[in-house]
Amino acid sequence: MAPEDQTENEGQQEQQGEGQAKSTGGIKKILILGGAGLVILLAAFLLVVGVIAPALSGQTQTEPGEEPVEPAAQEATASYDEQTIIVNLAGSNAERYLKVTMSLAVADRPAVLNLERHGARLRNDLIDILSTKTVDDILKPEGKEILRDEITDAANATLGEPKVIDVYFTEFVIQ
Repeated sequence: MAPEDQTENEGQQEQQGEGQAKSTGGIKKILILGGAGLVILLAAFLLVVGVIAPALSGQTQTEPGEEPVEPAAQEATASYDEQTIIVNLAGSNAERYLKVTMSLAVADRPAVLNLERHGARLRNDLIDILSTKTVDDILKPEGKEILRDEITDAANATLGEPKVIDVYFTEFVIQ
């Protein structure tokens, strides 16, 4: 081979080597940029799923050892007013009576309509509860609160679901 041919061959080999180096350098850049893009997409996904979505839905995450926070108690949006009830108190030989008027705080309007539909049953249950109480039961510091709980349970049993939230006595007379 002539020296000129050898120089040409070496020049061609150098150009091919540079071309290969340029093409592998481009592939490396694409792989690095693609990997960085995947990491950014994964971080964005985890941010949305772990932080933003629960915040929008009202859920909160708790740290290990923390007690989960209960959602706020259901608020009353309607009320059911019961007619005045008069009963003889237990253990008084019909000498003492209780006169009570109450309003039930209810979660929604359909529950009020359901209470109205079953008014006779609810009134019967309330008379049964009230007539089993003695003067001492009612006059204890926690007496009215116990009575409220029993009335709430009876009204919710009438509804078949816990829609009665609270009981308000609008009139309460022991004679």
